[in-house]
Amino acid sequence: MLTQDDIDPLLELVSDIYSLRMGSCFALDENDAPVPSAADPGDLSLQLLGLHLRGRAVYDALAAKIEGARTYDDFIMESVEAARSRDKPDETT
Repeated sequence: MLTQDDIDPLLELVSDIYSLRMGSCFALDENDAPVPSAADPGDLSLQLLGLHLRGRAVYDALAAKIEGARTYDDFIMESVEAARSRDKPDETT
């Protein structure tokens, strides 16, 4: 059974994703009022990669607590295999 301690990292991740999303479009001026802003693409890419890696870790930590749940890698590989099998021509015709 999942506890709040298990779910808290997911909630923190969602909060950080929202903050990055807002921070990539807005900055705070000297009065702490939001003003339009453009994030540096390089910085944004690194931050997104970090969030992605954290997301994988959070997913795997939650999956480990749920009987029969797949790891992130297993889920991705199964999805890739399913897509490949859909894209293969039917050899029976």
